[in-house]
Amino acid sequence: MLLTCSEPPADLAAACDVAIWVQAGPEVLTGSTRLKAGTATKLVLNMLTTGAMILLGKTYGNLMVDVQMGSEKLRDRARREQRLREIGHESGVPSYLIADAEELDPCWLEGKEVVGVTAGASAPEELVLEVIEALRGIDANLDVSEMDGKTENIAFRLPVQLRS
Repeated sequence: MLLTCSEPPADLAAACDVAIWVQAGPEVLTGSTRLKAGTATKLVLNMLTTGAMILLGKTYGNLMVDVQMGSEKLRDRARREQRLREIGHESGVPSYLIADAEELDPCWLEGKEVVGVTAGASAPEELVLEVIEALRGIDANLDVSEMDGKTENIAFRLPVQLRS
């Protein structure tokens, strides 16, 4: 595969199974010769990789699934998600970390009258609503209402490379 923002030599393009030539046009800022081309290239790569993840079945709605926590960014995200569950346990409440409504276990609700649902900032509203509706479907007597959450003052440090 060839991805370029300039006209590729004919022999190079012919040697590729797929050649994508993005014609980004002139730069907005004269003299910034690669700014627009870099942005265009990144957009095309994002589209290709997003399409590949969808075709491979590695998405659920707008969430990636089966993600390997190979980078510090992903490990940080996993720790923040795990922190939501820990807050419940610290409060003396059984807490579970789920990816979607299908992971709800009706046994968790036995003898419960009130169930709290919390979600990370990147969780789509649609997913949260699906979980709430599934909870109501399991037990129509559950009190499902919006409540104020616990405020935390946790700071996540910038990676070393971004600190000045």
